[in-house]
Amino acid sequence: MSIQTDYAAIVPRWEGRTSYLYQDSEGNATCAEGLEVPNLTAMQGLPWLNKLGQIATAAEITSDWERVMAMPKDKPCTAYQSAQFGLNLDEAEIDHLTLNAVDSVYDQLLVRWPLLPTYPEPAQIALTDMGFNLGVPRLLHEYHHLCAAMDAHGGPQWSVVAGKCARDASIYAFNSRNLWTKQLFL
Repeated sequence: MSIQTDYAAIVPRWEGRTSYLYQDSEGNATCAEGLEVPNLTAMQGLPWLNKLGQIATAAEITSDWERVMAMPKDKPCTAYQSAQFGLNLDEAEIDHLTLNAVDSVYDQLLVRWPLLPTYPEPAQIALTDMGFNLGVPRLLHEYHHLCAAMDAHGGPQWSVVAGKCARDASIYAFNSRNLWTKQLFL
């Protein structure tokens, strides 16, 4: 087992798991386990299955994209599911997509912190979670104090990192995730 595999098993706890396209609270097209689908081209690159279980055509994918993106944002994800017209991803494909996304996040974090594999495993998982949830560029550009504590002379100052890891506390859904992340850093 690796940190990436361990974290991939945790992802559904925080991101949920859906086989269909939906809009997240910010109106971003999303599927699988929190995988953002930035545009129609990206959606067409995924192996969607139609209601007959066959590989969806480009027209079916376009139609589903347009249907979902025309709906209001910030509804429960189930509101975007359509048994009649909607497309779905195979369960094994969802697992594959999640692990690939986690691997990508971990690799990006390694560029910034080459000693990442030497950090305590809970801290590696916490950093991976922040990178997965926020995106690594956002983590690096908006969490200056956390990054400074990670780069401290003599190594990361875990108590300072733990105090600077909270995501938007005004969003109720982040409260337990913030506490979990803080505990991992400590």
